[in-house]
Amino acid sequence: MLPSSSKTLLLALLLTTLLLLALLLTTLLLLTQHTTVHALPKSKPKSIPSNTQTCKTHDQGYGILSYDVRIGHPYSAEKCLEVRKGLKAAHAGVREFKCKEIAGAPGGPGGPGGHVRLTFEISGGGKRKINEALDEAFPIIASGAGGFRCRGR
Repeated sequence: MLPSSSKTLLLALLLTTLLLLALLLTTLLLLTQHTTVHALPKSKPKSIPSNTQTCKTHDQGYGILSYDVRIGHPYSAEKCLEVRKGLKAAHAGVREFKCKEIAGAPGGPGGPGGHVRLTFEISGGGKRKINEALDEAFPIIASGAGGFRCRGR
């Protein structure tokens, strides 16, 4: 016959083993079940009326500004290259430049073909030069909207 302290120790060991076994089985069950991961839907860039513009600026810190410019002008790859060259000539710190097509205004000129969305970052100041480069690339927008008004330093 085992002393009572040995019986208690043996019982504790048995209970611990059973709990660990239950935990292991639960973990295995969870790992082997088919899990469906739902990706978040991509948000579609919002359209903008023809011959208008919006410009959002976000201060990233460390002297870096990010720009999100939507332009109600028909999208073309040639225009994107022209804008990129103009921005880089106006401000040496332009980086992460992207030019994408977004939905145009329904029924407006350039509507079905889509409009322009520019995103880029700059380091340092120079908002005036950025606005001037955009005015030069899109004179019809600049004349009708009073020029680009992207904020910054």
